[in-house]
Amino acid sequence: MQQLSSSEGSDDIFALHRSLVDYLKSAGCIHTPRVEEAFRNVPRHLFLPDVALDQVYCDQSIPTKRIDDQVVSSSFHAGHDGNDAGTTRPEA
Repeated sequence: MQQLSSSEGSDDIFALHRSLVDYLKSAGCIHTPRVEEAFRNVPRHLFLPDVALDQVYCDQSIPTKRIDDQVVSSSFHAGHDGNDAGTTRPEA
């Protein structure tokens, strides 16, 4: 992917975002319409402001917190909708 600076247009960011979500859906990583909607509506780069956009919108985890050089949190650690564990979550 091409590396973009934060000064480049929102169309480029939107294309990277859409491409990642489309990939995750086709790879079977997104299982429900509700999760897909959340991925499509929440721009990932807003949570990773110090990371280059080409890295933000790749299918990789990005360390977001370290303690003693150990990653304790990353962009991969996300909440689940309950369906993956065979449990259901009450509708809000």
